[in-house]
Parts: sequence; structure tokens; C-alpha cells
Amino acid sequence: MADFRFACTHCGQRISCDSELRGREITCPACQTALTVPAPSPKPPPPHTSTRMPGERAKISGFAVASLVSSALLSIGCIPGIVCGHIALKRIRRNPSLLGKRLAIAGLLISYLSLAGTILVIGLKLSANIGITTVVRTESDEAKLMLARGIDQVLIGDPESETAHAIQTVNSESGLFFGRHWRATPGTGRFSYTLKVLPNTPMTLNCRYWGSDTGGREFDVLINERLLATQILDRNVPDQFFDVEYRIPRNLTRGQTAVSVEFRAHAGKSAGGIFACEMLKP
Repeated sequence: MADFRFACTHCGQRISCDSELRGREITCPACQTALTVPAPSPKPPPPHTSTRMPGERAKISGFAVASLVSSALLSIGCIPGIVCGHIALKRIRRNPSLLGKRLAIAGLLISYLSLAGTILVIGLKLSANIGITTVVRTESDEAKLMLARGIDQVLIGDPESETAHAIQTVNSESGLFFGRHWRATPGTGRFSYTLKVLPNTPMTLNCRYWGSDTGGREFDVLINERLLATQILDRNVPDQFFDVEYRIPRNLTRGQTAVSVEFRAHAGKSAGGIFACEMLKP
């Protein structure tokens, strides 16, 4: 049965023949010219199908694997996870036989979420440190400060004053240095006091530190469990005591007559020493 048609290359006569004759020589019935029956063109592979040779093992994109592994490191690995994920997807689009698309997408998703979380935490800490003033005062100026602006103060290391201010402590201790009492945590820990505030007046928390303190002293200052600032003591003002005034957002004291002031060490760090804790008017 004639199921294959082609044109004579000499006279253009349309010729029908069996497909079994493809690639064999025949004579054109019109012009009697010897010619070879053409072989059929190979069919193109369907789009997005694998181009692997038979027996060839599937290959997973190394960048896709790297993206997922990096994403597991969260904030540390989010940037490498994003970069590797995009490279993997680009290479997979160019070579459909390459596997790992789902790995790359998972790595990208986790990495972008980690990056967003990291940016949010940094932003909160930066915003928390707005309104902080560092002041070096003489002892006479320290006394005048409470007379002029003082609302309440804790006498650090004084059992009666600390008890009156509802001290709460986890792994903290106190001592004496240059005639001044201090409180700090020897390692990770926290301590807090309750201080009076004015309900309708902006408040400022004043804390006194030793300017040569160093050695992993990193801690958060919180008001009613809300982050006010992150303080790092690392030779800020060498060989001098210095004050840090933290302006308290109005929403944390409005309508209140007292607030909790907490010093909470970061993991693996310590909090303090604190030599004074005072609530002031602006």
C-alpha cells in the first residue's frame, strides 16, 4: 500500500510508494530518472521533555541543594540561599533534564522569610535606640540631677531600696566599686525594678555605668516587657562613670503611675553593672 509521497527532484512529479522503500533507489515513472526515496525527517521532541540519553542517570542541580541547605541557617544563610536558588532555577529552565526545581523553590521561600525576619528585628532594635543620650556628669551634677528632674530612683545594692522597688532577679549579684554599689549578672540573667512615673508627662530613664567595663556586656533595657534599648558596654568612656538617658515612648507610661524596668542579658552575655537607675522628667 502506497503510504508515502514525495516529489521527484528532477521533474517535480509527485510519486507515491510504500514507506518500506524509504532510503532505497527507484526510477521516476515520469522522467525515468534514478532517484533515492527520501528518509523521513526525525520528529522533534515535545517541549519540556527530558533530553537524557537512555540509561543516563538524572542529575540534581547542585545550586538547588545549596539553596535549601543555606536556608536552614536562617539569617546567616538567607543571602546565599537566595543567590543559589535563583541560579538553580535559571539553569533548570535552560536544561529541562536537570532536577531540583522544588528544592530551589523551597530554599528561596525559606531564605526570603529569614531575610524579612532579620530586617524586622534589626529595624526594631535601631528604632529602639532612637532618643538615647550619653552624658558624663560629676558627682555634684549627679545629685543636682535628681533634685531638678527626679521622679524616683533605686539605690543600687541597698537592700531596703531594692526591696521597696520590688526587685526581681535571676542570676544577678551586687558589689562595691570605687565607693559605689553596682548590680550585674555574672552571665546570662536578668533583674528588674518597679519605678514610679508621672501618667501625663514624658519620662526618661537614666542609668549609670562604668566607662571601662568590657567583656561581653550586652543586654536589653525593657519597660513593662517592651524593648526600650539595647546597651553594649565596651570601654564606652574609659576610666569614667557615665550616664545614659533613654527617652521612654509615651505609650509606655501614659496613664501609668509605675512601670517595670528590666535589664536582660543577651544569650551568652551579661547585663550591667548598673550603678544608678533613675526615673526623670524631660
